[in-house]
Amino acid sequence: MKTKIIIISCLIYSVCNAQIKLQVNGANLNIKGKGSNTNKGNQLGTTTTNDNSSYNFERNPDAPLDVNNNLEAGTFCVVIDSRGNMSRKRVYQIVNGGYAIIDANATDWDLKNNANAIRYFAANSVYPDVDFTKFNNDLRPYEEYVKHYLNCFSQSNLPGLSVLTNWNQRWPAYYLGSVNEANEHLRKLKSLDSIFKIRYANLPNFYTKYEYNPFVWGEIAHKRDSMVACLLASSGDGQYGEQLKALVTMYQEDIANAKAFTIGSDWKVSTEMIGNAVSKSSRSEWSKKFDSFFRDYAAFATLVGKNPNLAIDTLTMLMDELAFELKTTLPKKKPEDYIFKFRDAGLEAKMKAYLKNPSALSVYKIGLTHDTWQIKKNDVGIPEYKYKYGAMYVKNPSWDHSYCKVLYFTLKQDYAGGGTYGETHVGWYSEEFFGCP
Repeated sequence: MKTKIIIISCLIYSVCNAQIKLQVNGANLNIKGKGSNTNKGNQLGTTTTNDNSSYNFERNPDAPLDVNNNLEAGTFCVVIDSRGNMSRKRVYQIVNGGYAIIDANATDWDLKNNANAIRYFAANSVYPDVDFTKFNNDLRPYEEYVKHYLNCFSQSNLPGLSVLTNWNQRWPAYYLGSVNEANEHLRKLKSLDSIFKIRYANLPNFYTKYEYNPFVWGEIAHKRDSMVACLLASSGDGQYGEQLKALVTMYQEDIANAKAFTIGSDWKVSTEMIGNAVSKSSRSEWSKKFDSFFRDYAAFATLVGKNPNLAIDTLTMLMDELAFELKTTLPKKKPEDYIFKFRDAGLEAKMKAYLKNPSALSVYKIGLTHDTWQIKKNDVGIPEYKYKYGAMYVKNPSWDHSYCKVLYFTLKQDYAGGGTYGETHVGWYSEEFFGCP
């Protein structure tokens, strides 16, 4: 019995040829430790072991095998294990092909008494230490800009998009919408570049997710011109392209509706669209209304190398096409007789007086839809006003188109209380294109 105790004691405490036996990951591995000619006591090792031991290294699965950041023994570090998990550790020793790694707060007692206190990582798994709390505080405000360029970054850099994002190539695409937005991205990335150069310039590629890979942030910021150019190349016409698509769809629907019109069917082309198509003055007003859109579209198209006049040329062509269809179908559109059914000279005079130059009009029909006043009441039954609808079917020789219009009037008398109403006035007014008699 006494002999067995001596043997066990020797296994635990003797130097045994200046090497310590530790059980690591299920295998007995030789490492330089207490008693070696390069280390004193439990000081951290400073030289590379040169034995022929086979280490069961953990490796960063997404980093090239030849990555080595040449860290020194004793330095704090970041390690990425074989599952891609990141943690803060400390280099205990440099070994052939990698590092012996201990917990950042490991003690001498841990190294003497815990057989698993030391783990082995290949060189491509061990990286310089980073204060990620500080990194987040400094750079997280720029994440909204960095993450939009991960598709572009991954096209010519490692790691690939699936590693950077864990989205397996499904990272959502982002499209720059305007010149102002592109310039704002450049300004933000320039600011990020300035911070990065001062505080994080020497950090290597960690070959892991972008949130924990400062190198990616620095590269995107440093190469911001090419990054923005890359994103612009995939942004199409930007936000203006979407607006143009919506306008094109609307104009095409109006063209189709004009083609489909037959006598007795519903008319579905708006008065505004007809005016823009058939009237030079209305077309000019339309152009002024969309001037900002056309200028912004042209500026963005120039930036991405596309036709700056595409928007205005496309919409002008569609309006010309609508005008062509209206030549055939609009003359078929005539007003219904019931809107002029009743006559009232006094109210008709009110309608004419509302117009700027009624004497210039050729009046084909005029009248009222109602013979008696219609009363509008509120929710509790108290009158608000009474009204009649009136209309005039007219043409003005000075108009810059060959069509007629119906002018619609809502004639009102506001309730004055006690069963009385005020003076008659025009409450609402509108116009609609029609073919002439």
